[in-house]
Amino acid sequence: GSGGPSEFSGHGGGAIRIEVAGWVTNNGMITANGGPYRSGTRSGGGSGGAIRIACATLGGDGGVIQAQGGLGASFPGDGAGGGGGGRIAVLYDPVAQSNQPPPGIRFLATGGNGTTTGEVGTLYFADHQFIDGVTVFSTNNFTGQIIAGDFTNWAPASLTVSNTWIRFPQDGFQLVVANDLRISGGAGRLDVGTTTYLPNDIQMTMFNGHVARPELHVGGNLFLTNSASLWVFPVITNPAAPDYGALVSVTGDVTLAPGCCVMPVANPTNGSWALFRMANLTIAPNAGFNAGSAGYIADRGPGKGTTSIRPGGASHGGAGGCGELSGSTPSFGGLPYDAVASPKIPGSGGGSYGPTDPGGRGGGVIWLQIADRFTLHGVLNADGEGATANSGASGAGGAVNITCQALAGTGGVISARGGNRAVVTAGGGGGGRIAINYSPSVQATQAVPQIIITAQRGTGFEPGDIGTVYLPDAKLLGPTITTNLAGQLLGFPAWSTDSLLVTNTRVRFAESGFRLTISNDLVVAGAGTRLDQGGGGLLVASASNYHNN
Repeated sequence: GSGGPSEFSGHGGGAIRIEVAGWVTNNGMITANGGPYRSGTRSGGGSGGAIRIACATLGGDGGVIQAQGGLGASFPGDGAGGGGGGRIAVLYDPVAQSNQPPPGIRFLATGGNGTTTGEVGTLYFADHQFIDGVTVFSTNNFTGQIIAGDFTNWAPASLTVSNTWIRFPQDGFQLVVANDLRISGGAGRLDVGTTTYLPNDIQMTMFNGHVARPELHVGGNLFLTNSASLWVFPVITNPAAPDYGALVSVTGDVTLAPGCCVMPVANPTNGSWALFRMANLTIAPNAGFNAGSAGYIADRGPGKGTTSIRPGGASHGGAGGCGELSGSTPSFGGLPYDAVASPKIPGSGGGSYGPTDPGGRGGGVIWLQIADRFTLHGVLNADGEGATANSGASGAGGAVNITCQALAGTGGVISARGGNRAVVTAGGGGGGRIAINYSPSVQATQAVPQIIITAQRGTGFEPGDIGTVYLPDAKLLGPTITTNLAGQLLGFPAWSTDSLLVTNTRVRFAESGFRLTISNDLVVAGAGTRLDQGGGGLLVASASNYHNN
């Protein structure tokens, strides 16, 4: 294993090679762990080492084979990463091993903790017989990326991933769980797809470099509990159908308990995305789908910001803001793109000043096909990133694409905001695109959900424009529009209301020929508040009752 980046960082784990003509019995420990940091606030952990065992059969009871990453420094506002897990390979004779009971051995290639946690290493087996009987993954048996010969699909009757990190990294791997899948515990994580990193990238951007689409199919229900997570990494796609790079399909319901998260990570250069299907979806408070800053990287995407000494912000549903004038040439943001009613493309990356001052990443894609009811008390986040470098511009908001019969919930948030720029020489990110395609006839029988829906613009030298919010009718609108709603409203041609107060937000009725009818007062109040009428007519009962404070 490799050592950390400073003299006080942890050393890498060593290498162990065991070759035995007959059997290996391990009731003890075979260890090649990376070392922890030794001192300092910026010292990382060493990576796990290598263990290779070649034998006829492997057995044991209570044994451990481990190549874990070392602990990195972790301090408030400072620190370093933990070491990545190492590599373990067990090359037994599949025929001879099949005549033995599965070994009672723990195989651990855990990443080390730190300011950021190191990724899990690999567990390679000659075939998949060690995995076939597993119904519960935990630190009592496996932690790591499991590679088992030509193992490209697995169909357990049911499965629980409890406080361990499991990934099946093979190209096009299909995990088909006949009944329920449960992911639980703060360290409980299941990955669909695998990762590699862009070369020469100071931001260490992850993506799935494979060709075949990874898929997760669940015949029962999917439960995430006790702060567990599900990560999905799509492969590169092209315009041919299907147009998604990863699939999560659940016959029953998906339930996210408090603290749990689904992380769909769009391809950072190709922009491919994941599709989620289920019967019903329920997201508890402090839980949700997080695709924030998970779209195109800096200087990439259809609406990428202009690269310059004062770069422009990226676009998606709304245009990105210009950077400060440099000489006589302004640094424009990109142009809007993507489908209003069914957005599927990530937010573009902000313009960079140079390789050490990259722009912010765009927001990712959250694409949900829900057969019946969506109950949201938590968050769907597809926000663009505010560039953290000195002179980079911000990324655009991503895409949230929801199909359901009815939307319900209290305290939930659906967000695809443009990234904000703290240093006001570069442009802000444009807002993303949100589409909520519920059934108007079914939604009309439900209480109005108390949910924030925002495609707000990002700040900068010139702020970006607000993104789009597509709704099939005006059922979700009320007489007061404040921070609960921001964006260009599209999808319905007219709205009538008794009165209207717009405060502390920006809203545009952007449908062609839109007609807004207000029986009594219209009040637009608050610094930065703006109401745009982009359609046909604005009717107010009495001109004297119009206030613009």
